[in-house]
Amino acid sequence: MPKKIKLDNLNATRNLARQLWHEIKNDRERSTILLEGELGSGKTTFSQYFLQAAGAAGPFASPTFVIMKEYFLPSPSNKTNKNPRNSLVMHSNIISPAKIRKKRIYHFDCYRVSPANILDLGWEELINNQENVLLVEWAEKIQKIWPKKYYRLIFRHQSSTPKPFQNSTRSVLMEQR
Repeated sequence: MPKKIKLDNLNATRNLARQLWHEIKNDRERSTILLEGELGSGKTTFSQYFLQAAGAAGPFASPTFVIMKEYFLPSPSNKTNKNPRNSLVMHSNIISPAKIRKKRIYHFDCYRVSPANILDLGWEELINNQENVLLVEWAEKIQKIWPKKYYRLIFRHQSSTPKPFQNSTRSVLMEQR
């Protein structure tokens, strides 16, 4: 059953992103976060805070025109990632399950694409590699190819007139499958 979370301010969004990072970084079953909601509802803001919580190096922007950005995460012994790459390069390093840690975050913006476009970027390989985290804005556009297990966040405006994120209350329905 989805859990409703009220986001009164940016700090509440930051805390939700941190909480979800700490949950997903050790989750062996789920590595995909599906973000849904209308324009201006908080998907990109959440994504930016999630990337910060994970230790990726910014700047962070929605990959609206490039479709996908790749962020390398620092190793546990190296907390600062001074040389991130934001590219479409695919990696398929598989290591033993006992040593799995999250090494990369792939941030998608699916607003202008079809499921076929995302599959062409190596979606199947990305979701099947436990070292990856996939952060997907406008996930409803590619529902046909969602993985079986995921975290899903549906962002909503609390008032009928959308305002800049900093000046209004939002809510999130969060579910885990």
